Amino acid sequence: SAESWNALALCCFNLARRESFPVVDDEYRLVTDATLAAATHALPAQPGSVGADGPDVSWSEPAPRLHAAKALLFIALRSPHSAEEVVIQVTALAADHVPAVRFLVAHHLTCLANSAAEAMWSVLEEFGINETNAAVLQTVVGQPLARLLALDADRVGRLVEKIAKRTGEEPLLERVAESCGTVIAAGHVLYEDAFCRDLVYQITANAVSSPQALGLVGLQREWLSSHLVGGSQEDLAQRVRALNLMNHVTVAACEQWRRALTTQHAPSEQADETEKSVKRLVALLRAVTSSIFFASGAFKEKEASSNGRILTIEEKAQFLKDTGHAIDLLAEAGVPGITHELIETLVCLVPADPRTVFLHVARLVQAGRAGGYQYESMAVKLVVGVVERYLAEFRHVFSSDAECRAALVSVLDIFVSAGWPEAQRLTYRLDEIFR
Repeated sequence: SAESWNALALCCFNLARRESFPVVDDEYRLVTDATLAAATHALPAQPGSVGADGPDVSWSEPAPRLHAAKALLFIALRSPHSAEEVVIQVTALAADHVPAVRFLVAHHLTCLANSAAEAMWSVLEEFGINETNAAVLQTVVGQPLARLLALDADRVGRLVEKIAKRTGEEPLLERVAESCGTVIAAGHVLYEDAFCRDLVYQITANAVSSPQALGLVGLQREWLSSHLVGGSQEDLAQRVRALNLMNHVTVAACEQWRRALTTQHAPSEQADETEKSVKRLVALLRAVTSSIFFASGAFKEKEASSNGRILTIEEKAQFLKDTGHAIDLLAEAGVPGITHELIETLVCLVPADPRTVFLHVARLVQAGRAGGYQYESMAVKLVVGVVERYLAEFRHVFSSDAECRAALVSVLDIFVSAGWPEAQRLTYRLDEIFR
């Protein structure tokens, strides 16, 4: 019965994934033969349901062929030299008509890396060229290809480039495109691969129309908070590449943002395309901003139960130095949400360098006028809180520095002009600076 075949395939999978498998040759032969038999079963017979992203990768039990696919890949993992029959069947299952089967083959495909490497690469090439299901293709990029960067970043980069070109033609594959960008960025930053580096520059040169651009900052949060102080020479080199990538993406996105704004009132036939470009650039700028925000530890300081860590004073000083240029560039965008998140980031960095932080805050507020930041209630609450903190803890910044005093007056004037009484009341306390 189908249930019996399903139980057999699951049993083979559970045996094959044990690190001690196979104990004896007879066990290998028995499990392999049973799995190969289950791998040709008719179930699952139908693709999953069709959702917004195309056919999904769900399945219903019994599904012996699906479980056999997983078992065969673990049999290959545990065997120094995979039997030809195993490799042939895995290759066939990678082209199965049911997306769920292809999904699981893709997810576990690196099991072939040691015993049948060329077969693995061939399957990946076929996935890259022929796969049409968004979830399966996302798994191909985010699982085996991402893991194989350490083995051959150049080969991964070239295959990901092929997949990325396909995604530009399919709206359903936009998230796959982002994953392509993330893998390419990792190839450049973590493995110093020249081909991936060149792809990064190609993508950022046209971020306005490249869905891969958003993926370039996918791992920045992790990279920006690593090895701020100390670390090996290799760690520091990776950090430098990560910072250069962030700055390059930010510069390119800001330049294209300014150009997009000048064409917002273009003829009607161009309006839809311009709106799409603006939305894509805002998403990219927000992604860079969020990476800086979370890497700084600002969210961790507000939400102690959240992931991440709080930086030491020394780390905060280095973080501010590393990201200051990007913060000023992002400020020029004048997008209220971006402005607000950057000021929240700077709040947690105040103890490391009060003067530099306040000047950054002032530039953000000044640039934020273009987007109406001064009219937001959350904005006045945050900025007034920053000024009150400075008057209480860091008033020497104003008393000893004319540039900071001028910046303070400018910030308060902006919110007073916007009609906020909280800002007006603060102006009456400025004499506290010299007490």
